[in-house]
Amino acid sequence: MAGHLTGIGAVSDAVLGYFDRGRRPTRATTRAGRPRSWALTANLALVDDEPFFHVHVALGLRDGSTRGGHLFEASVRPTVELVLTAYPRPLRRKTDRESGLPLLDP
Repeated sequence: MAGHLTGIGAVSDAVLGYFDRGRRPTRATTRAGRPRSWALTANLALVDDEPFFHVHVALGLRDGSTRGGHLFEASVRPTVELVLTAYPRPLRRKTDRESGLPLLDP
């Protein structure tokens, strides 16, 4: 269970977040409204034997500005194209004691 995910398309009601090192492990979130387009990259690994996607996204907003961060949720509007490339061996994440984050475990 491992892979790499890429995507393009358009979404609405995206919820983004980022890791705030000063407030770890809290993630701040923001709503990005109705982006016109997006580009996405992610990896897939196991956390406690469950699939976990770590997703980053860049959103193009109507006024030409952009927003980016971790993608927590979004609605497809009108279409999104995703490509998942599977790896032959599983990747695992392990919680890092210092940061509290589930990091890839080589």
